[in-house]
Amino acid sequence: MTAEFGTPEGDKLDILATLVQAYEQKHLPLDLPDPVAAIKFRMEQSGLTIKDLKPMIGRANRIYEIFKHVRP
Repeated sequence: MTAEFGTPEGDKLDILATLVQAYEQKHLPLDLPDPVAAIKFRMEQSGLTIKDLKPMIGRANRIYEIFKHVRP
């Protein structure tokens, strides 16, 4: 992992990393979460409420519209 770029060891490491990445994409694909679910999860982790989102998003009704997938 300490191989320097442009050296034979660095080239070997680059090839191995590329192969690992290709394998993971094919055999272990990651499904991205729904953005609203990700926001709700992060809110739960941080102990945030709808009121805490008002400075970033706006009024509570707009936040609820986003959470219900009515508003993008």
